[in-house]
Amino acid sequence: MRRALPLVLCFAIASGGAPAGRTADNADQSAACAVSEPGRRLLTLDGGRYPVVLGVGGDLAGPVEPWSARSGTKGWAWVLHTPAPPLLARLRAERVDGAGAVEFEILRAGTTRAPLVWPTGGLGYVYLAAKRDPVITESGCWKVSLVGGAVGDCVVLWISR
Repeated sequence: MRRALPLVLCFAIASGGAPAGRTADNADQSAACAVSEPGRRLLTLDGGRYPVVLGVGGDLAGPVEPWSARSGTKGWAWVLHTPAPPLLARLRAERVDGAGAVEFEILRAGTTRAPLVWPTGGLGYVYLAAKRDPVITESGCWKVSLVGGAVGDCVVLWISR
C-alpha cells in the first residue's frame, strides 16, 4: 500500500492538472485564448433549456466549450437573433493566434423546434452547418463572426488538437 501512494502522487504531478483530453501544452494555449464567456443556457418558448451552453456576441451565439479538431462536430449549433430568420446565413472563422480563415454556411434548423428566448429580448433561431463535414479543422483560437453582421456579432472559441 505504501508503494502505491508515491506512484499516484507522481502521476498527479506529471499530469500538470490539464483537463481530460488535453495536454499541458494545449491547456496553456487555451488559457491564452480569450474565449467568449459562456452565457446561461437559452430557454425555448415552452420553458425548456437548450442543451448546449452558448457564448453570445451581438446577434450571434455559438458553443464555447472546447472542441477537438479531430472530432466531426465543428460548426454545429449556432443561434442567430433576428426578427426574420433567413434560411441560410454565412459565418467567417478567423484564427486569432495565427494565419488562416474559413467561411461556411449555416442552415436554419427545422420548424418543429421552438425558437430560443434571447437574453436581451426577442428570439434566437437554431442553425446547423449546411454541410456535414467539419468546418474548422485546425486547432487554435478562432473568432467566428456573422458575415454582413455588425462588428460585435462574433464569438471566440478554442479548438484543441
